[in-house]
Amino acid sequence: MSFSLAPFLSPQSWPPPLPPAQSEIMKVVNLKQAILQAWKERWSDYQWAINMKKLFPKGATWDILNLAEALLEQAMIGPSPNPLILSYLKYAISSQFDDFSRDLCVQALLDIMDMFCDRLSCHGKAEECIGLCRALLSALHWLLRCTAASAERLREGLEAGTPAAGEKQLAMCLQRLEKTLSSTKNRALL
Repeated sequence: MSFSLAPFLSPQSWPPPLPPAQSEIMKVVNLKQAILQAWKERWSDYQWAINMKKLFPKGATWDILNLAEALLEQAMIGPSPNPLILSYLKYAISSQFDDFSRDLCVQALLDIMDMFCDRLSCHGKAEECIGLCRALLSALHWLLRCTAASAERLREGLEAGTPAAGEKQLAMCLQRLEKTLSSTKNRALL
């Protein structure tokens, strides 16, 4: 008489998942240590990006390491979210995202941009100020690319008879451009 557990196992639980490779586990551990080091040493967003690229050269893919998840996990330790670690997440998102056809994702990034646009200041070392200038320039470059992609979608929509395709996103991008560039402080940083 043979006995089988197959009727009791859900289709998703069999076969059991393979454990992650040891090297992948070490990369995740190293990533978490790097995040903690960045927090302890109070790295700026720009310093964080540079140091992460040094610590994890070309072979490391952030999707495999779950960078966003690791940053959120570390940011949510304690009674309130850690704004410094959240800023690393915001920087990573804004510097990497370029799929402008995803309206809700673009809108979320534009909302993040609203949070920092009026609050930029530089009262630190010269390197920090230069880093802030570069980050602002990078954000504006991304915003201009988003504006161009939205205008192209609007043009294609008008040709196809569906103008709403890029109209709202184009308006949001233009509003953020005007808001960012109307600030005397931001223009001075640029």
